[in-house]
Amino acid sequence: MMFKRILFLFSILILLTTFACKTIPELPAQPEQSEPIAGIQDSDIPATDDEDLVDIDLEHKDDDEPETQAEETTPEQATPSIRFMVEFTDERMHQYCHHLPLANAHDYAITDDELYITFSDAPGTLYEIDLDDFERKQIARSEYPNGIITNILADDDWVFYIDAMEPGNRFDWNAYVLDLDTLQKHAIAEPERTEKAIELRSFALEDDVLYFNVLTQNENQEGFQKSAIVAFDLEDGAYSTLLSTDSGDAVFTRLVVSDDLLVAEKSSMQKEKGVELYIYDLEDHDLSILSPADYVGFLSADEPWISWANTTGGLSLYNAETGAQRNLTESPIDFLDASMTLHDDFALGYYTVQAGNGGWVIVFYDLDGARFLSLGREGLEYRVINPIVDSDELHWFLENVSLDTGPQVYHCEVEIDELESWAGMP
Repeated sequence: MMFKRILFLFSILILLTTFACKTIPELPAQPEQSEPIAGIQDSDIPATDDEDLVDIDLEHKDDDEPETQAEETTPEQATPSIRFMVEFTDERMHQYCHHLPLANAHDYAITDDELYITFSDAPGTLYEIDLDDFERKQIARSEYPNGIITNILADDDWVFYIDAMEPGNRFDWNAYVLDLDTLQKHAIAEPERTEKAIELRSFALEDDVLYFNVLTQNENQEGFQKSAIVAFDLEDGAYSTLLSTDSGDAVFTRLVVSDDLLVAEKSSMQKEKGVELYIYDLEDHDLSILSPADYVGFLSADEPWISWANTTGGLSLYNAETGAQRNLTESPIDFLDASMTLHDDFALGYYTVQAGNGGWVIVFYDLDGARFLSLGREGLEYRVINPIVDSDELHWFLENVSLDTGPQVYHCEVEIDELESWAGMP
């Protein structure tokens, strides 16, 4: 009898223990801490009397100025998995594309409802085309017998362009701005300019200010004595130097401007030193220096984002406000005719297939939503040319390369919201 009581109590004890073990809550696992990405440096800019633009010498700082401080950046999630694809059907092409009477687009800029363009069979003539009624008028011509107009930039009041001698001659050229109210052109007489090669020059137009780099050669015309970033106010004609270096060891090459963000690529003549990105706030005059180890080129900006093609064949994205970095290592396309560039909250790239079923694809990456959207069409009839996003609209050109009809060019435009609705994006 005693044995049965002991066995009964032991059974009860086992049941209670089992019940208790099943009801103990599990503790959540501690998240792993990610390693910070180092590489940005801040530099204090000395105060000046000019309230709007600052002239600084980055190579000869006073001894009492503080050293630049390294700042940590935060890695973000890489390529998103969500992707959307839209087919550009015949019906959509007939509705959203308009035939242009000349052959291929040579260079162009778009602002609001105006297209400023040169064509491959008339590269020395600049046209303005109204995108509402497609009325076309000539607004400028090259001053050279066989000249070309290129590097076109535009805003609501001005058009900037380079007028150069025939293709292949990169040394004989001049820069102009055209007042869109009067159609009068004004030469950009750059201070201290002695270097003529177009390849080392870069221009940006933002809010009636033209930004460009000035290169000053040594007296023997070998190497450089000075490199600077200059702002030219198109309203009052005043020049101001924003950044400068008196060392011939490095020069400012490409620059991009987006709202109050200016980014300049500073390249060293010594390859092992790589490239530095000077990030300059045009409103607060704050300067930081980013030294990306994976930099290849194709610098682009859409405030606060900066992008460049990296050594892995992907796209690196850097947020100038938060220091966050994002790497797009995959893309819905096999290759790009041109690296992805930033426009109105999107990274944009494109390609044309030359074999098989052919076709073209334009790829968007939503910077805020971190998702891909692709627009494309199969077939060998068309190739896509230089898409851009302007004022929440996608603009691009399609060239008909069919031998039966001869070359024809179409300008296409569609609102981004409509593209997203076609894809069924939430």
